[in-house]
Amino acid sequence: QNFDVIAADVGTLYAANFEGLLYYDNAEWRIIHTPGISRITAVFQDSKGRMWTGGYNYFGRIQRKANGELYLQRVGDRGLFLGEVLEIYENRSGELNFAVNDGNIYKVEGDKISTSRNWAVWLNEYLDDFPGKQDVLRYVLTANAPETKDNDFTWADFQARNNNELVAIYGNFVNRALVL
Repeated sequence: QNFDVIAADVGTLYAANFEGLLYYDNAEWRIIHTPGISRITAVFQDSKGRMWTGGYNYFGRIQRKANGELYLQRVGDRGLFLGEVLEIYENRSGELNFAVNDGNIYKVEGDKISTSRNWAVWLNEYLDDFPGKQDVLRYVLTANAPETKDNDFTWADFQARNNNELVAIYGNFVNRALVL
């Protein structure tokens, strides 16, 4: 089963696959098996031409050996996150991000994931700090989804969307419903 497919270098296709990373090199299909990783679910080429992959409990880069053979190099510590990478993307500033089904969005600095700078929305902390407000976070993340524009989550944007969109629009709706 294939999860994600992209065309990268001239004629090279990459497919995130249940068994690893499939790629077509203008001559034949090859596979990089992923020992210890059950599957690759996302593949992405950034604006610098670097190839990134994500999977179950895995995030890394596609590297090339001196002999031209491709291999997968893990980025970040093993156990950094538990879950499956759903999407890899760049924001307008060129920062690389990846979304995981554990509810977090991780940023990558250079070749390292920066959790030390707390550049992630930690779902468990959010729910502790804002009990019963999971729909607000769901709304902001959906409204700021990479499908509609580049994504760069900030708490200032979160607060502005909550106040200016959710509260103001809902308040206006209630006011109009009561006045009519």
